[in-house]
Formats: sequence, structure tokens, C-alpha cells
Amino acid sequence: MADSFYEILGAKLRAFRKMRKMTIGEIAQEINKSIATVSKYEKGEIAIDIETLFVWCNFMEVDIASLLPKTSTESVNGQITRYQEHLVKRLYVYNYRSKKRNICSAVIECDNHMCKATMYLFVEDIKKYYECEYLYKGDVIYGDTHTNFVLRNSRPPFDLITLSVPTMSGKNGYTIGMLMSTTVHYENIAFKTLVSESPINDVRFLDEKLKLTAEELKNIKATNAFLIE
Repeated sequence: MADSFYEILGAKLRAFRKMRKMTIGEIAQEINKSIATVSKYEKGEIAIDIETLFVWCNFMEVDIASLLPKTSTESVNGQITRYQEHLVKRLYVYNYRSKKRNICSAVIECDNHMCKATMYLFVEDIKKYYECEYLYKGDVIYGDTHTNFVLRNSRPPFDLITLSVPTMSGKNGYTIGMLMSTTVHYENIAFKTLVSESPINDVRFLDEKLKLTAEELKNIKATNAFLIE
């Protein structure tokens, strides 16, 4: 059964609170509610009124609009009409996490009416992707051949991520692209990245697709450039 509106809202509030390293007690004091009530809000067990939600979001410095579903279908960007067939609502992103060789999971949600995107990075449970380690926000830019994302961390160190992938239309549910960012030591780094329209649980499949192929390594040496096949 799909999560209810208040379950999703509560999960987002909890995720933002944890990323801000705030306690339930701090939230309870700010919105003048009991700890038990705040806990129920976060679990979606009770409805939260708009005034309380506003105070809560203001305290966490979170845009209230980012927590609520869109109610307008009017686009403010001309590229939406041109690239209608390429639009995506949600993408699942996989790449290796630096030298550890662990497969990192992320989820991107697109607000195509505003050409904005949110990335939930380092997700442990794909079904609870709101409970991520980092949250990035920015723009989605559609094109004839590729879709590009430019996203900035919502909290320190405020680093920037760019992701470029071939358009998903006509693909077999996934495509291979490149994610570029910085390391914890602020070194530039690029990852071969698999992007899918649905979650992928097959670790062997992901491992096979994410490893640099012999041909890709050959091209790096020949062209001095990172070309993803």
C-alpha cells in the first residue's frame, strides 16, 4: 500500500531534522508540542496543521514547498514542451563510493514544472530514501540527447554535484552516465554512474555495469579523456 500524505510528510520532516542534527526535543520545544506528538507527526500517525508545519520548517530553515506535493500543472519553462518525451519524475542512481568500492545508492526527484531536482544521496533503504545522508537541490536541464543535473548540498560543505546521462526514452529502463563532484578532501572526482527508472537490487548486475571496461580504460589512455560507453 502506498504511503499516505502524512506518512511521506513525516518521513521528510524526520529526514531534514536528522540532517540538521536536531533532536525531537528541540523541535517539540520550538513548535510548543510534546515529544510524543512530534514523534507521531514524523510517523504520519496524526495530521499536522499548516501553522505548526510553517514554524517547524522555519526553525529548520527548510522551504515548506519542498515538503508538499505540487498542485499546479502550469510549466514556467519552455524546455518542458520541447522535451516532453524525455521528462522523468524519479530516478535511481548507482555508483561506486570512492576507494571503498561500495555501491552507493541515491534517488532523484524531479519537479518538471519548475525544472528543479532533489537528490537524496547515500540511501541505506531505497524504500525510505528520505532518510539519506545528504540532500542536494538544484536544476534539471533536458536536452535532445542528454539530461543534466546541477545540484548543491543543502548543508555544509555545500559542495556541487553534476550528473549527465543520456535521455531515458527508448532505453531498457536504465542508462549509463557520469557523476562529477569533489571528495571529502575537495579533490575533483568523476564516477561512472548507472541511472534507472526503477530500483535495482541485483548487486552483480550493478557491479558489472559500474566497473570500467577494458575499452573505457583504453580510451582514457588514448584520448586523455573519460569516455563512457
